[in-house]
Amino acid sequence: MHFTSRLNPVIPAILFITKRLYTIIFATVAAMLLTVVACDKEDPEFSIPVTGVSVSPESLELMVDEFSELKVTLTPLNATDRRYSFSSSDESVATVTPNGNVGGVSAGEAVITVTTLDGNHQARCTVKVSDYPQPEAVDMGLSVKWGSFNIGASKPEEYGKLYQWGAVNEVTKGNYLDWPYKAEPNGYYSRFSKYVPSDMSKYWLSPSSTVPDNKTVLDPEDDVAHVKLGGKWRMPTVEECRELVDNCTGRGATIDGIVGCVLTSRKNGNTIFLPLAGHFYEGSDTGRNWVGISGEYWSSSLLMPFSTPSDAYSLVVYESGGTEVSYERRSRGYSVRPVCE
Repeated sequence: MHFTSRLNPVIPAILFITKRLYTIIFATVAAMLLTVVACDKEDPEFSIPVTGVSVSPESLELMVDEFSELKVTLTPLNATDRRYSFSSSDESVATVTPNGNVGGVSAGEAVITVTTLDGNHQARCTVKVSDYPQPEAVDMGLSVKWGSFNIGASKPEEYGKLYQWGAVNEVTKGNYLDWPYKAEPNGYYSRFSKYVPSDMSKYWLSPSSTVPDNKTVLDPEDDVAHVKLGGKWRMPTVEECRELVDNCTGRGATIDGIVGCVLTSRKNGNTIFLPLAGHFYEGSDTGRNWVGISGEYWSSSLLMPFSTPSDAYSLVVYESGGTEVSYERRSRGYSVRPVCE
């Protein structure tokens, strides 16, 4: 017996109608989405305007050759056009990069203004730039007089700033092998374009420097003490560091909560205080190391006899009052105590 279903002709019709409905619905939704996107791009009613801008900090104190970055906040946070620009009221005092990095040029006051492209909203930061404080020249009865405080400080118990050997700008973290006159990497160390002795040039001289310079003491333009303070101020040589160690007694001391070492001259009884400011070493991004334990102070002298030209001499003082002349890679961030004739 053969049966024929009456529903068979209906099923294809239902399937056809369902398919058509899905097609219509999909096309409608796609068109709506395209319309929303187009309106968002072209119709001002769909964009979110900037209503305000702020800058942080609103005031800034810098020393010459010191840098600090400004942070800009737009209102609302989801504004559509987030572009803005910076300007300085006096670039002879302070400059600013497109990223908001402010640099001190000379003593004075300037205003850094940020302006939004949308709406020309503005915010300002007042920048006061000061020259580096001049330390007192302390007569220790030696061949040179020693400064009363570190470069970047304003009194003996302040740490001051840290510098790499041969660098005149402050280092704020341990950036491995990132010091002046470094060329391309050479295995664990690097090749150099300056301060390279002839007997090491085969391994350490940069290909761009055809002749080794045989320089063993920093030139004035690479001496941070001379650059920041001017006049007769400079970094001590290794011989002057040894003279200080050999002719002074040391003892640990704390001034206003800062641990340091007091050196007393055996020649005339005068003293200087060297804070244990710590240092930055290669690859360290966690802050200063060994603060309150030791203080490392660069000399202007390259290590001799040469182990590698990546090393320079330093004066080291300890919490116990101990002192020594040592050496370390010139990529490290150390304190600088100036001397003068």
